[in-house]
Amino acid sequence: MVEERKQHPLTSYESIKAIMSALTCVADDIRWMGAGGSLYTNLANGALRGYIASELIHASENEGVIIKKYNVAKSLICATLKKSTGEVKKDVKKESCKEIDVDKPLFDQIIPYTEYRIEAGVEAANELFFRNSEEEERLVEVATVIARYVELIELKHKVPIEYYSSKERECKNSLDAYKEASIPGVDYCTSRTALERYVEISKSLREQPRWKLQASPNKISILEHSYVTGVLAFFNCLELTGNEEEAGKCFFMGIDHDLSETWTADTPSSLKDKPLEEIIKSYFYKYSSNAEIDVDGIFEEIKTLTKMEQRAQLEEFAIKNFGTVPKDLRKVLNLFEAGKNIRTGIEIVEDKFLEENFYKKLPDYMVSKTKELMYEEPENKDYFPTIKAADYIGAAWECWYECLYGSNDSYFVGPIRRTIPDVESGKYKTGPNIRKLLDFYKEETETFINSSTISREVEKLKKENEELRKESKDMKKEIAELKEALKQLEK
Repeated sequence: MVEERKQHPLTSYESIKAIMSALTCVADDIRWMGAGGSLYTNLANGALRGYIASELIHASENEGVIIKKYNVAKSLICATLKKSTGEVKKDVKKESCKEIDVDKPLFDQIIPYTEYRIEAGVEAANELFFRNSEEEERLVEVATVIARYVELIELKHKVPIEYYSSKERECKNSLDAYKEASIPGVDYCTSRTALERYVEISKSLREQPRWKLQASPNKISILEHSYVTGVLAFFNCLELTGNEEEAGKCFFMGIDHDLSETWTADTPSSLKDKPLEEIIKSYFYKYSSNAEIDVDGIFEEIKTLTKMEQRAQLEEFAIKNFGTVPKDLRKVLNLFEAGKNIRTGIEIVEDKFLEENFYKKLPDYMVSKTKELMYEEPENKDYFPTIKAADYIGAAWECWYECLYGSNDSYFVGPIRRTIPDVESGKYKTGPNIRKLLDFYKEETETFINSSTISREVEKLKKENEELRKESKDMKKEIAELKEALKQLEK
């Protein structure tokens, strides 16, 4: 990974924070509402466009057309940023363009450009919106139409046939025009096999929530998380190196980083990193009918044995207490014998499914190109600290987002706090402003949680005070009754 640290107009704290604020606006902005609703949000749509754009870039490079990934990433971020101020209907755009005498693309940029300019500054706004070539803008446009078509296919049986036919005709006409212009990759990305692959990935990832163990009011999907990671990886690399093309590559690495969770879903880290010994112990404690079993003692006795001997002892123990070795326990024992944890096992499965269900469906020239974006490949190990930092800071943004929308679950402070030591030790690399953003999410999330806790305590004290007042009132009444009874006795 190239490092040539220098200041860049997009890496100011104000610029990065303005982008992340805009993503908050589109995270719950549901698409196709007029067509009966959809699980796609504009944030998830950003990730889908990112997947397709990367394939179009690979196709262009295969035909000798050089595309700047940095500019494509910028355009994709801009396209999402435009959604943060809502949609403007076509007929309104048409009439407005006539009135102010500007073309449609420029009109599309006016509102978000103005808002972003206020938040992030003129230099950053000019850099973000107005420095792309025609080829790069066109590639993003093609990716946008294909992504819309992919979403539309899923709506086929949910909307009136007239609506579907009209929208399908619009998409096909646009795609036919791109094919006639011989834009590389359009034929491949619109083939039935490719569309099925994209639908399979997007359907799975957009329907799979993160933070499954937490009570959260507005769960982020894996697909949405992928886009947030891509955006943060882009800014993180840009701040660390100042190298625009490296930043563009990191954007697509961030979007692709959880692609394998199409098949394995998002497994909570608290489970993946839990020692197998604890899992097996808890299994015996939960399912054994014998409450007097000393599971801790059993493990203490077998610690000096080999893995094979340990397995034999545990199987014997299981048969004695269960009558057999349960299937789910056998799977854990297989990992235990190999000396692996759950995370390692999941990673092995993910690699297997990627190879069999993803890479085999790609044209040969795209396999190596796509593997370049999988940051855990051995040849990409230098990117790991940068992308992983973006991954975890994306999680910090999600924790903050969940609390912003009303969650009182104190768990959400934990992942942010655990990320900070890894950043400080250099295990994960961040630029100073990305680091500042992490601190912001920590402080804000703690404030949300503490204020919720304080509110609950205040309510509790109010209730206790009301009960004391009631008791006091009752006591006064009793005293008055006693005094009256005493007077009666004195008479």
